[in-house]
Formats: sequence, C-alpha cells, structure tokens
Amino acid sequence: MKIFIIGSNSFMGSSLINYLFYKHKNKYQLFGCSRNNQAEKCYNLYREHKNKFNFFKIDLNKNSKKLIKILKRVKPDYIFNFAAQSIVEYSWEHPEDWYKTNLISNIKLLEYLKKAKYLKKYIHSSTPEVYGSTKKKIKENFNYFPSTPYASSKASIDMLLKNYFDNYKLPVVFTRVSNIYGAGQKIYKIIPKTIISILNSKKIPLHGGGLSKRSFIFSDDVSDAMIKIMKKSENGEIYHITNEKMYTIKAVVKLVARIMNKKFQNCVIIGKERPGKDLVYDLSSKKMRKLNWKSCISLEDGILQTKKWVELNYKNLKKKELKYNHQK
Repeated sequence: MKIFIIGSNSFMGSSLINYLFYKHKNKYQLFGCSRNNQAEKCYNLYREHKNKFNFFKIDLNKNSKKLIKILKRVKPDYIFNFAAQSIVEYSWEHPEDWYKTNLISNIKLLEYLKKAKYLKKYIHSSTPEVYGSTKKKIKENFNYFPSTPYASSKASIDMLLKNYFDNYKLPVVFTRVSNIYGAGQKIYKIIPKTIISILNSKKIPLHGGGLSKRSFIFSDDVSDAMIKIMKKSENGEIYHITNEKMYTIKAVVKLVARIMNKKFQNCVIIGKERPGKDLVYDLSSKKMRKLNWKSCISLEDGILQTKKWVELNYKNLKKKELKYNHQK
C-alpha cells in the first residue's frame, strides 16, 4: 500500500514517517512533500531511512499543480495532510498567510481528490483550537467557537472538507490532537523550549503565569493513533487523539525542572497572557478507544525521551532561536 504525507517535514509528519519505518518495516511505500527540502539532521527523525522515502519539494501555496501531477502518478491509497501554518500567537500578525495556507491552498487539491477513485482515505489534521475555550469535556460533535485567526482558518477548512464529504463522498477523516510533544519537535514549543532554556541557563516566559490547561501526548502515541485511524476509522468522522490527563503549562514546566534538578522559580519569568489564548480544552477520546487505541507513554517518560533527543542534538539545537520564524 502507498501512503502520501503532505507536510512530511512537519513534526507530526516526520514522527509518523519514523514510526512507520520502525514499527511497520517495509509494509508501506512512503511518499511525501513539504515546501522546504527534507528537514535538517536534528529534526529529521527518519534520516537513516531517507533513501526509502520518496520526497518531493512542493509549496502547496504556489504549486498545487505539481502535487496533483505527482498524485496522479503515485495513486496513493492513503493521504495524510499535516501541512499548515500552526502558530497561534503569530496568526494575529499575518492572518492572510494563515488563511492562504490552511484554507485557500487546499481548494485545487480537493477539486482533484473528489474524483480520485484510487483514494481510500484522506486523513486531515485539524486542531482542538476550533472549539475555543470550554468548561466541560468536549465530544466530537461540539460546535466551533474559534478565538484566533489560526483557529478560524482551521475551522474553515474543516467545514469545507465536510462539504466535500457530504456532496462528493470524499473519504475524509478529521483528527484533532491534544498538545503533541517528543523528539524532533521545534524548540520554540514549550517542552523542548524549557529543556533547552535550562541547559542554556536561561529563563522562559510563562504567559499568564502558565495557568492554561492542556493534555500532553507523546508523538509515538499519536503516530499509533494515526495508523489505527487509517485502518479502522469511518469516513466523515472526527477523532480526538488525547490521553485526557490535564496539566497546567506551569505544572509541565515544573516537571521538566524537577527532572533536570532545577528549581522552578529559577527557570521562568511570568509574562502577560497572549490574545485569544484558550484557557482549557478537554477532549474526549471515546471514539479513539473504540478503535482499540490508548496512549501508553506517561508525561514524565515522554519528557525524558525528549530530553535525550535534545542532549544528542544539543550542539546544533543550542544555536537556534527559541522563537518561531514566520514563512509566507
């Protein structure tokens, strides 16, 4: 079977490719594309298998025709789409770029895929951010209340995909993942950022005191869920990938500090909350459990694995900025 991963250099894309090589050996032919060349060494988790992975450099914003031409030739059974502008904070500064990447660039692709008879499943990576901040457990049929341009752009493509499912029977499945972390994650994200900052003897800002709550899930658990969704899910359905254990950002940073034998108060600076920041979204994973899935890696074990990756790549990672650099 053939799997095509759009956004193969993203953290989720790279993690899934690595997981397929290690856990499923040569069971699938793997293809993928990203707008940049294959990820640099410290982020490319599947680098030792790169000769077995068929990579194409394609910017979906600029050259969807090239992607469609390749898909016509490859005829993948399954497509995962992880390509997105995904940093919430900066979506306020460049909302047009978030809408272009997350919505507009997908339309020509969907117009082609609605007629692609070879396609068994199109697995779309959405986000819990579409729900906004909630006070109760979120089921998959919860209404959208996005509170940032990023979340609104993702809600827009979700609704468009639902239109294509309803009218053309596009075999789409929606995935919404709680805060994913692990080896290979960009170091401006909270867990690797905290590890790097402590190693560099620098403090990190805790926006709003770190009181917002999230469920954190390790990348291998997410990849396992993605494979089960690929094999067992029903088209048109939404699946939440989460372990349902909630932590404040402050508690996560405290745990990282404890693991690294540092005092929490020496590792942070309390800062203002970011605009539109959702205080909490608590996802139900009932549908995923029906697919015989559950998360297996505890937060502490996952942090230890992430710390090991940071230390192995510290020479390169310490030179990088701990903030997002926007690309149009």
